[in-house]
Amino acid sequence: MQDEIRFRMKKQELPLVSIITPSYNQGRFIEETILSVKNQKYENIEHIIIDGASTDNTVSILNKYPHLKWISEPDRGQSHAINKGLRLAKGELLAYLNSDDTYCPWTVKIVVEYFSQYQNVDMVYGDCNIINADSQLVGLEKKMPFSYKDLLRYSNYGGGNYIKQPAAFFRKSIQLQVGLFDEQLHYAMDYDYWLRLGRIGKIIYIPIALANARKWALAKTINKEIEMRAEAVQVCRRHLGRGLNLAKIRYFFSWIGHKWMGIFECANSFVFKLLKRIIGETTYNKLRLFYE
Repeated sequence: MQDEIRFRMKKQELPLVSIITPSYNQGRFIEETILSVKNQKYENIEHIIIDGASTDNTVSILNKYPHLKWISEPDRGQSHAINKGLRLAKGELLAYLNSDDTYCPWTVKIVVEYFSQYQNVDMVYGDCNIINADSQLVGLEKKMPFSYKDLLRYSNYGGGNYIKQPAAFFRKSIQLQVGLFDEQLHYAMDYDYWLRLGRIGKIIYIPIALANARKWALAKTINKEIEMRAEAVQVCRRHLGRGLNLAKIRYFFSWIGHKWMGIFECANSFVFKLLKRIIGETTYNKLRLFYE
């Protein structure tokens, strides 16, 4: 599909795209991340690296690429690093790409074309390849068209973040309205941000793979899964009052290994018969209607 999209903008009209990469001790992967941005089929990009005073070979790698804008100093975590990058970014379009993930060669070109065609759109996201520690393709995560209600209720880690962060881009104009990332969040800050942005902005889905998300032993999605689930529940509490209890129920089923099951597919189980008895049939049916 990417070959069907023609890039019709003149060079002098190309909007600046700012890519922010938070990093800490990712010398093993960060050069691949840098090159995936540098080798984009699009010219007007600024790549900002916010390094948290890495003690590995990260800084020596950064010094190899004079086109980068980077700083290396202690920070308060990933969300703080992203915010530092947002304050420095001069682009009309923004994204953050973690230092172990990469873009597809066509990503920025396609994203700019979509923003050019749909002037009322504030954020876009696409599908995401899954790669391993050796950068081998091991899967593809197909996403769904945007729905704010689905974003709140669709369960992966106790919450509803079906938007893959490396494959998401948004306008500077909406970022200024939404504000910065919540620095109290360390795992679900992207989910929280999409929900905040989705309340006031227009988001669309691009059915194309835009990024390569790396799953390996030290990735947060692997070795911090429990923390991610817990923080996603906190985000649900913040954004949906009655969704608090629903999120807890989904969190329970995710915890026992039924991530792929809808809550009410288990309605005949002992747990939900007991729940129905405790909260009453009327309340139970209201919850069921909310999810159907």
